[in-house]
Amino acid sequence: MNALQSQFVQEARELLEGIGSALLQFERNPADTENLNNLFRLVHTLKGNTGLFEELRPLTRVLHAAEDAMDELREGRRQFTLSDSDLLLDCLDLVSGALDHWEQGQYTEDSIAKRSDALAAGIRASGHALATPADSNGSAPTPPNNDSTGEAQPAWVKAVLMQVGEVLQPLVLAKYTPEPECFFKGEDPVQLASTVPGLQYFRIKATGSPHDDVYQCHLEIVLSSTAPLHEVKRVFECVPEQLDTRVLEPAEQPALDSTRRMMAQRIWTAQATMLALGGLEAGWQARAQAAAQSVSGLASSLGRPAWHTQVQEALRLSMAEDDLQPMLNCLGTLPAELNDGQDIPLVNGPALALNPTTTTAATTAATTNAADSNAAEPDRHNNTMLKVSREKVDRLMELIGEMVVAKNALPYLADKAEQQFGVRELARELKAHYGVINRIAEDMQDAIMQVRMLPVGSVFQRFPRLVRDLSRKLGKKVRLDISGEDTEADKNMIEALSEPLIHVLRNSLDHGVEPPEDRLAAGKSEEGLISISAWQEGDRVHIRVADDGAGIDPHRVKLKALERGLLPAERLEAMTEAELQQLVFMPGFSTARTVSDVSGRGVGMDVVRSAIARVNGQMTLRSDYGLGTELVLSLPLTMAVSNVMMVRADQQIFGVPMDVVVETVRVPKASVHAIQSQRATVLRGKVIPLFDLHALLGLDSEPVLNEEGELAVLVVRAGDSTVGVVVDDFESTVDILLRPLEGVLADLNQYSGSALLGDGTVLLILNFAEVLACQSH
Repeated sequence: MNALQSQFVQEARELLEGIGSALLQFERNPADTENLNNLFRLVHTLKGNTGLFEELRPLTRVLHAAEDAMDELREGRRQFTLSDSDLLLDCLDLVSGALDHWEQGQYTEDSIAKRSDALAAGIRASGHALATPADSNGSAPTPPNNDSTGEAQPAWVKAVLMQVGEVLQPLVLAKYTPEPECFFKGEDPVQLASTVPGLQYFRIKATGSPHDDVYQCHLEIVLSSTAPLHEVKRVFECVPEQLDTRVLEPAEQPALDSTRRMMAQRIWTAQATMLALGGLEAGWQARAQAAAQSVSGLASSLGRPAWHTQVQEALRLSMAEDDLQPMLNCLGTLPAELNDGQDIPLVNGPALALNPTTTTAATTAATTNAADSNAAEPDRHNNTMLKVSREKVDRLMELIGEMVVAKNALPYLADKAEQQFGVRELARELKAHYGVINRIAEDMQDAIMQVRMLPVGSVFQRFPRLVRDLSRKLGKKVRLDISGEDTEADKNMIEALSEPLIHVLRNSLDHGVEPPEDRLAAGKSEEGLISISAWQEGDRVHIRVADDGAGIDPHRVKLKALERGLLPAERLEAMTEAELQQLVFMPGFSTARTVSDVSGRGVGMDVVRSAIARVNGQMTLRSDYGLGTELVLSLPLTMAVSNVMMVRADQQIFGVPMDVVVETVRVPKASVHAIQSQRATVLRGKVIPLFDLHALLGLDSEPVLNEEGELAVLVVRAGDSTVGVVVDDFESTVDILLRPLEGVLADLNQYSGSALLGDGTVLLILNFAEVLACQSH
């Protein structure tokens, strides 16, 4: 795809997400007119963007139907139903799927045309038209205040009336005030307003000061049109809240004697001022002709044919002699009859042009000059956003990872210089430079991490649609509450969260929240609640998914596990209720009574656990039978550069992520006791089960005691438990660039990845959640 297509796809996906969110919000609150207007603008923008590409015409057609539906809802000509919402969501799915195929080079116009046209027809056919309401006498309702002139006229209306002169047909007066950020939305207010049909008057006024942000719009556009009101409104249908209109009937016009005299005075003075400006060598004839036409029209409207003749003659002489003087002489003094017998010398002031095209060009030039004058103020541009492709950011992160590996070689070189070559001074200098480079690398890593950080809301925003569709399919009433969506994490971590959280939500909807009748029978409200929250603690992100449903029945779990032969009966009998509930994470386990496209195939929570473990995350499950279930996911902020502790076992070195390490201790062998078949020790009054890393990894040797007869014990967190892992010895901590295992090693879940150390050694990183899970099985 070329750059334009790629940018379009990116912006289209953002628009689709915004439309989906706004549509679900409109379902909950159809009276929210602000949200409805926003929804209309989003659909309109997306439709316009697809129109840039000829091959996307089917998408333009179906989005046009959606836009019309939104417009009918805005104007009260359509009654909103859930079937409308279903069709509009199907429209979003169709566009999203078409963009996927287009991005992958698999899109053809014919492949999508039939579906899009059928969906467009469905959207148009599903509308429930509403008749225009009438009052008790059967007459049409009174127009809104902003479309009538019965009220006291605001200043801008009076200003227009002084300029437009007398008309013999209804006149629409409009004031358009663009929002300050309109330029960043690709809008051109002047061009938009100039497309109003039947323009009679067009004026642009600057509403800001020279010190305002030049990248914001500070304009007010006032115009008059002979076109009907609905045609004027159609031009501004995407920004209706920025438009103020008045309909002026001929009978309602004020007496124009004094108004016409003032209008003539202003036009005469302004055109004379314009011709008196310097620098008219290029295009002076066009300016003179414009001035002559304005003044001739003025003379004609005021019944002064002598003026018309005089101006035309001055124009002829000026053009024939290539000299503006005859025209300047003609316009140099305001005629006495325009000002009650008093001659008024030419005054300096802004030029007034009644031609919209001329006004647009003049305003553009003025805006450009203002931008140039403020270009030296850098503080005006602090909020400028710079879009950078994901690939470039990923490349920077990879380079930082390589730098981490490279700087880790400096301590090895320092030790080698001191121990092998006896150059202590060089060793000290290397260590000193290592400290400097290490600090810079950490700062660079932190800076790039901030660029890669995304809010978890980018994942959460797709869940309202999932909950809506699935709850309707299951015949349940469910409300979704989301909080903490501004919590940030590394983009790769955010992407890794999507599928696991979808599994969790589907389980909550299917197994957790009960049908309305069951909830009422249990003394609950018929509407279930699922809440998703996120927060950050230290260098980890926590995500909590909770429901107020039926919870996990430990007795039923035990029967299912026994039926499927997942564990021996005697072991199941010895397990507590909390331990039985944890069995839902075992592969192939499901408590669903029937198999459907939602659940019942034994694929779900074990997938969640494996996915979270792959990113060095942890999960905690708590459930109160009859009251609800809570699942908390704890994940590191980033997967790129990790800090690990190195431990030694059987003359091999392994890495342990520091975020699972609680402490390192030396335990006398005499303090290790056997409790049934499990070894344990007591640390600070708490019993800690012990596992040999040698046995967990299938190594042939036994743990090595130190000279005092002590065992090296690494205390780690494993889910809700704290366990001790016996190793031969502890090594140092180090920053590593974690690489996932590939090929035939990819199925070794006991390892979360590998890393290259500074001396070229390959370090395997242990995943204790999987290592201990294999031991328990």
